[in-house]
Amino acid sequence: FLLSLINDILDMSRIESGRMMLKNEPFNFEELVNSINTILYEQCRESSLDYDCVLKSFTEEQYVGDVTKLQQVLVNILGNAVKFTPKGGKIHFMIEQLSRTRDKARLQFEISDTGIGIDEDFLAHLFEPFSQENRGRTSAYGGTGLGLAISKNIISLMGGDISVHSIKNV
Repeated sequence: FLLSLINDILDMSRIESGRMMLKNEPFNFEELVNSINTILYEQCRESSLDYDCVLKSFTEEQYVGDVTKLQQVLVNILGNAVKFTPKGGKIHFMIEQLSRTRDKARLQFEISDTGIGIDEDFLAHLFEPFSQENRGRTSAYGGTGLGLAISKNIISLMGGDISVHSIKNV
């Protein structure tokens, strides 16, 4: 937990100072997805959750970017789905290549779950550092309130965006 906290604080410091650098290297997309699925299948099995991952469209064999940061973002958001979905729930991860030009591709990653939901009033604060809707619930899981802030910033550095649709207790 302490190592994770230190890494999160260092990431936020790099982001806030404008020193977070993204790699721009080719990576195998199937290996990325398999790596994420290996982590999530185990977490979901331990939490008695159903998990499925669907490729909605054709994806390239390789992309160029920062595979480590992309995996960090996806595992963080999927991990939150696991944390806040009660036993017997379901997590769905859908991947779609929206467009492709000669040197760019735009991917969409959609994560849905049957978790506890987020209050509409809190949605505006979801990506702020150290923000947590219910500190009592997240403290039981060691949450710091930095994961989504870091994820949003990494996504922005990659030229992407993130949005959330949620209803409390739904």
